[in-house]
Amino acid sequence: EQCQKLMQQNGDLKLKKEKLLKDQQDLNNQCNDLRQQIAEQKRLNQQKSSQIDTLKAKKEKLNKNINEQQTKLDKKTRELKQEKEKLDAANQEYETAKNEVEQARDDADQDY
Repeated sequence: EQCQKLMQQNGDLKLKKEKLLKDQQDLNNQCNDLRQQIAEQKRLNQQKSSQIDTLKAKKEKLNKNINEQQTKLDKKTRELKQEKEKLDAANQEYETAKNEVEQARDDADQDY
């Protein structure tokens, strides 16, 4: 009877062992899947990091270009403002001279 009991326990232990081995294999497979997912995620992160670096470099280049263009625009604006002031002064001189000529004509007409 004791032999029968031990054989039954032995059978139960063999089934438990098989189940534990299967569970171990399942866990190993899950670990391998997770390792692959981690590797893929690292690859994607590296790719995104590289894209971010590329975009940062492009942004810096664009900002530099914007600053250069703004500097040129500011310089041109100053030049045009100075040119306008010169033209305004020349126009004022012209109007003054024109008025003087008209006044002189009027005076000459009155003298006659």
